[in-house]
Amino acid sequence: MSLLAAAGSAAAIATIFGNPLVAGVLMLEVVGFAGSQVLLVLLACLVSSGIGALIFTGLGDWTGLFVPSLQIPGLRAATVGWADLLWVVPLAVLAAIGAQLCRRLGLRTAQAAAAHTLAVTTAVGLIVGACAAGFSLITGRSVLDVLQSGEAALPALVSSPHSWSVVALLLLLVFKGAAYGFSLGSLRGGPTFPAVFLGAALGVLVGPLPGLGVTAGIAIGMTAATTAVLRLPVTSIVLVVLLLGPEGTSQLPIIMLAAAVATVTAVALDGAGRAIRPARQ
Repeated sequence: MSLLAAAGSAAAIATIFGNPLVAGVLMLEVVGFAGSQVLLVLLACLVSSGIGALIFTGLGDWTGLFVPSLQIPGLRAATVGWADLLWVVPLAVLAAIGAQLCRRLGLRTAQAAAAHTLAVTTAVGLIVGACAAGFSLITGRSVLDVLQSGEAALPALVSSPHSWSVVALLLLLVFKGAAYGFSLGSLRGGPTFPAVFLGAALGVLVGPLPGLGVTAGIAIGMTAATTAVLRLPVTSIVLVVLLLGPEGTSQLPIIMLAAAVATVTAVALDGAGRAIRPARQ
């Protein structure tokens, strides 16, 4: 049953992400802790991901079902420069810290929801609505910027970065980050695409920094935020490269560095959190 569940999960992930490679890499990292059973589980996941991919790639005369592409449209062409490399560490650390705050908020909310499910879920729904309303009232933008999944809102954010003011981006990070954290622990919502979106928003915000550029900022932000939340650096790298489309290859050096820095930062923050908690008791 566990093998069938893993294979079915891999096929579903391949369909959601529109690429069996992401599912294969994700399952490889997840089942890497399965010891001697890793090969058996991985082979089943690879086969199911490949077969599941036929749903959107087609087979023979059958064109397959339409699955929206995750590739971000309208991304500026860019190459990696020395300044991009210098910005990787501080930006990846910043994105990882922000993602870690959302993750810890979700864990705290989940603990409260386990004891008082109805009350916490109701409160979280009201808080998320208040975050969306507050963002819209202050910035004049749509509440959907906060409420939409990152997958749906990402193209509009990246394709027109100049339509966002610095204040609007900062408030987006605060309000959507809070809504994301609370939703992780109660209500509903997955961890991946909101993290990707928040990382991209950070990238758009810091893009005008000297020598950086919006494309590099987006690549660093998305990778670091996703890695810090999922704790799956290789999966995060593959996902971001696929999202960036043709620019994914050119940004690969800073993407890989951002994943490494975010992983170290997240682990360090976990250790700091465990060290602080006993002192407060």
